[in-house]
Amino acid sequence: MAFELPSLPYPVDSLEKAIDKLKLDYGRNDQRKIDLERDISALEKDIEQSANKEKLYSGINKLLNNLKAVRDYAIKKLAQDEKKSLTIISHELNSLLSKYFLKNYSAKIDPNTYAVDLIKEDMSKKTSTGEME
Repeated sequence: MAFELPSLPYPVDSLEKAIDKLKLDYGRNDQRKIDLERDISALEKDIEQSANKEKLYSGINKLLNNLKAVRDYAIKKLAQDEKKSLTIISHELNSLLSKYFLKNYSAKIDPNTYAVDLIKEDMSKKTSTGEME
């Protein structure tokens, strides 16, 4: 009585081909996994760089807003100081006119041109150019 091996549902060479194909697929998938991990790493670096740029831009915007606030304050303060200075100069000029020179005249300074208008009590005007005469 000879012992016989039962027949396999698939031939051995067919199974070997299937195993080789699975090994090949495994190798391809393993390489694809390595490539994807490299891509993920590159994307994570890009995200980090973008976040750093966003922080930098946010800091620059805050700085620009602060500079704008300082500029606006300086413009406002200079306008106030100019108005105050013109008031003081006008007062001093009128004081000098009434004290030493022309009692019936008063002076008015145009804030846009700095021209000095001498106004007589009868309301006639004599205008200066605001430059040294």
